[in-house]
Amino acid sequence: MKIVFVTLLMMVLLVSVSCKKQTTTDIDTTKEKTDVSVIDSTQGKQSITCKAGDMFTIRLEGNPSTGFLWDFEKGFDTELAMFQGSKEETTQNEKEMVGSPVIYTWTFKALKAGSTEAIMKYKRQWEKDPVNEKTLLIQVTITE
Repeated sequence: MKIVFVTLLMMVLLVSVSCKKQTTTDIDTTKEKTDVSVIDSTQGKQSITCKAGDMFTIRLEGNPSTGFLWDFEKGFDTELAMFQGSKEETTQNEKEMVGSPVIYTWTFKALKAGSTEAIMKYKRQWEKDPVNEKTLLIQVTITE
């Protein structure tokens, strides 16, 4: 009985440690103007317009504790938009609470005038036949 209890306790601790908030690349946008675009993931297509030299940010809500993650299926044209970094932060006051939703943030620098697009998917990476997958097309227009 004690062995079962200790094993269950260890599994709970392991899950809670693995579900903590993780920050990937810190973004320092204090020196440059940033257009923060909160994307509505319920819409299949979104547009962002910015000027060359400006930064633009994509922010999407997700819940990694469910196994779903946002990922770029197709990225922006690297001659037009350069990836600057990404981060994730909790959306609620209960910081690092297991099961809390997070806001994923990706920041890019608009390099020159033109149009580019990316396709993002919200899915469980291991599913062969995805259930409840979301697909999002993000079009970016960069002006002079």
